Amino acid sequence: MGTLRNAFMHTEKISIVVRVHEGASANLLDEALFSLATAHRRSVQGLTLCIETVLVVQAAGGEVNVNAQRMHAYRGLLEQHSLGVDRTFVLFVLPNPNGLDLRSEALNQGIAHATGRYLAFLDYDDVVYPSSYLNLVETLLGGTSVLAAGGVVRAQVEATEAGLHIRSKQPWLHLGSKQADLLDNNFLPLHSFVIDRTRCPLQGAWFNANLTRLEDYDFLLRLAAACTFDLTHLNTLMCEYRLVARHMASPQRSTEFAPANVNPLANRATANLAAWSSAKRHIERVKQQVRPAVLAQSRLAPQPEAQEHLAPPTVGKVWRAVRVAMEQSGGAVAMLGRVAALSKSLGIKGVLRRADTIIRRV
Repeated sequence: MGTLRNAFMHTEKISIVVRVHEGASANLLDEALFSLATAHRRSVQGLTLCIETVLVVQAAGGEVNVNAQRMHAYRGLLEQHSLGVDRTFVLFVLPNPNGLDLRSEALNQGIAHATGRYLAFLDYDDVVYPSSYLNLVETLLGGTSVLAAGGVVRAQVEATEAGLHIRSKQPWLHLGSKQADLLDNNFLPLHSFVIDRTRCPLQGAWFNANLTRLEDYDFLLRLAAACTFDLTHLNTLMCEYRLVARHMASPQRSTEFAPANVNPLANRATANLAAWSSAKRHIERVKQQVRPAVLAQSRLAPQPEAQEHLAPPTVGKVWRAVRVAMEQSGGAVAMLGRVAALSKSLGIKGVLRRADTIIRRV
């Protein structure tokens, strides 16, 4: 314990790249930045964490063309949530005169302007919990992995005149617990992990600027083929993936919950479907290319802790897990489709093991 404590008796900096586009909800961005401001900075092991927020704004023009009032509001939010000598911020404007979806380029520009050894990412409509970054940085300091990740809460949020209302919260039923499971699906949302950039082999080749969907999945697959991930904290909830209500003509009823971070200028129905289709084909090609390397790295990675200490499944927990799984899959038919697809690659026993893990998490 003395050796471990001495290893952490120093200060580290983490840079969190936050991406937002002009016209995005100021309330959602305010909550995202507030979650960074409340992050714990000192651990019992002696680690002090300095937090740098890098806000990247997709703007209709350059900085000189952005509405001055909006820029003042962005800077005001950063200043409000960056109090203290160990909290700094960077405000970068990404010109977007053609109304494209520059989500990947926004991440790359944020990384280019970040100065911390550790990197994390956050969309303006999501939040992280106070102990997340401290726990994940400590995990990376104590091992040799490049990436450490935690568990995710899936929250349904509704905007009202009084502010933001949380409709429901459920654990993210990610279908994976080890690095090799990324070959089946992406169970690590963008804000669920921290990277040690000094160990990262993808310097200069971070996010694929040609992708406007699944850019995080592409990045994770390439990274998983080159180094190990520490996923031992997947059962510790560290952040929220927020789905924001879309309303029908009747304001009393919310009919759909979806991420709010899509650039509305680039989200026309036809273009949106084409972007998803192209990204999915790209991901399948990447999976084939990296499969052997990902499997090899997964065997070297730290293994998740055993869960025998958790209570055995009950009928109530099983039923709750089924209901949550249907909700998160988009209905019973979609859930059964996912189960059928998984059974082809994992077999019935593999699907049952995944189901047991999900039931225990719920």
